[in-house]
Amino acid sequence: MKLRAFAFMISVAMMAAGCDDGLVGSWNGSGGEGSISMGVAHSGAAASSGVRVKSFVIKLFRNRDRFLADKPFFESGCSGYSQGFNIGNLPEGSDYVVMYLGYADRECSPGQLVSKGVRGGMRVTKQGTGDAFYYIPVNSIGLFNRLALPDRRLNPEPGDPVVTCLTDADCRRVIPCEDPDKPEVCPCPVTVECEDWEIDQGDCPDGTKVMQYNVHPGALCLDGTCRLESLFPLNTRGDRAFAASVSTSGGDVVTVGGFSFLDAGRMKVAGYTDEVLAPETFFMDGGTGLFEILEHDRALDAGLGLASAAMIDATRLVVVGGTSTAGTGAIEGVVASPVIESQECVDSCPVEYSPYMYLIDTTTGAVSRATMETPIIASAVVGVSRSRPGFLVRAGAQITDMGGDLVSGPSRISMVCNVSDTNGISCNELAPGKGVARFMPTGVCLEMSLGLCTRYLTIGGTSDQNRFAEIYYSSNDSVKVLTGSGQVPAMLSGATAFVAGDRVWTVGGTSDSSGTNPAVPYSLQVDEAAGTVIVSEVAMGSGDVAALSRSLHRTTVLADDRSVLVTGGVDRNGSIVQDAVLLRVDEAGLKVVESGLKMDKPRIGHSATLVTGGLLDGSVLITGGFSSVGGDFAAGAELYLPR
Repeated sequence: MKLRAFAFMISVAMMAAGCDDGLVGSWNGSGGEGSISMGVAHSGAAASSGVRVKSFVIKLFRNRDRFLADKPFFESGCSGYSQGFNIGNLPEGSDYVVMYLGYADRECSPGQLVSKGVRGGMRVTKQGTGDAFYYIPVNSIGLFNRLALPDRRLNPEPGDPVVTCLTDADCRRVIPCEDPDKPEVCPCPVTVECEDWEIDQGDCPDGTKVMQYNVHPGALCLDGTCRLESLFPLNTRGDRAFAASVSTSGGDVVTVGGFSFLDAGRMKVAGYTDEVLAPETFFMDGGTGLFEILEHDRALDAGLGLASAAMIDATRLVVVGGTSTAGTGAIEGVVASPVIESQECVDSCPVEYSPYMYLIDTTTGAVSRATMETPIIASAVVGVSRSRPGFLVRAGAQITDMGGDLVSGPSRISMVCNVSDTNGISCNELAPGKGVARFMPTGVCLEMSLGLCTRYLTIGGTSDQNRFAEIYYSSNDSVKVLTGSGQVPAMLSGATAFVAGDRVWTVGGTSDSSGTNPAVPYSLQVDEAAGTVIVSEVAMGSGDVAALSRSLHRTTVLADDRSVLVTGGVDRNGSIVQDAVLLRVDEAGLKVVESGLKMDKPRIGHSATLVTGGLLDGSVLITGGFSSVGGDFAAGAELYLPR
């Protein structure tokens, strides 16, 4: 392998971004037989973090298993900024993994690691990698890094130069390239075979010539203009918000459903080719870092906005409830916030809850569907530890027929469902009719066994302080209502809860029934024997409290179980925030570590999923959501790598 001058390879990879059908930049076969040439492109925050990389290490692994065992086939050692080296006679293979580690000093000191790139699924043949290009994004550690998006040449904005077209073929054809060595002249070069007459005239002594794509081999002709709106599989594709995302033990992140467009003041779910279907299910492959589509053997229905999902074992995913449509503008006039509560609508409700639950095999895409008696939006779906595979469903809202009037609102429903060997689903409601009516409460698992929950705590969602929480026990499928004591808010709605250290914490939401008073962070201590939850306001400065005053946000507990990332949401002024906050729990309690973090885009209704395995283990994948109060979707995904 020959590593070319580092600065030069950055420019080459950046030039190539968007070319070669989405697999862009960095690895190519110019090094000869059984070899690879490599370059590195900093992505998003990594390119503008202000931290200069002074040295780096390259590791090459034969496959994913060797990567996870940290047994590289080749390791460069600590190399200077423009260091070069060679490897020859690489064995053929289709699952090579490369890792790049960038350091802020010249000695590659572990404490100076500032950037990291990893990419799997790369192929080496006797001819190297041929004409293939493999883009290896390099991400800054401790920051949010935007995944690859088309530049304005590929996806022009109003006023930009455009390439006009009649058909897709007009955008994908090759045209002459006057100077292949100048990316500003020839941004997407491609080698093609010469015509016989060109060879006869002596214009092509090697039988090939360098051309360029008119726009891109995957570009589409949209309204008479050539566009490439996504660099899938380097990034997600399609708009969606309030989708359900989960991480598998192998490091895949699967995303199902979500609202895909706004129409006449409503959020709606629709497939890309059929409006009665859900958007395609996609996943980030834990072995390559690329996005793929999970094909199903049966279609998913459109009622998957605000659906809830959970893994029940290593390969099976359950998705429950949701709605095919929702109103807009619930929080301070923010159009992109969903309204899921309506009163006495007869013919057409602003919400249409789903009665379905799906069991999806994440390896094959096979789908089983079951029908619930009552359509719901679930506040939680949790894989639970039982003698056979199963899951808990805690409804947060339901639609009830009140003498011909359909009313949506709080729900009492808690049920536990069993999954058979043939993927059949059967459910039993827990204490039917005796539960506490709650509207979209929050919750958290208090205790896990082999990755499944044994005790699940549901918090808030009701204005009755004497029934502040409830706890589910998987050992006997019982639910116990817990009273609140201490600094109990009148109502806790829109908060997120997490366990860190030895207690439960909540962040964000509102603390009164009107939904206008931001909730402060709370600490919860559960006394199961006494049947109480002791609620205390977390001691924080006013600036930190203000930074955490948000709704429709996400909290993600990081791999150390003490650090928590709070992303996006709507703040107390009704703005969709770009800010993120890093929290940490220690002996002194919950504290803000960083409050000035910035995502690439403002987001609400996004997913922030901890990657639990694979090449990107421990990182947080941010996908989807809305980025403006007017309902503009947040394009693409971003990645946060903890320090």
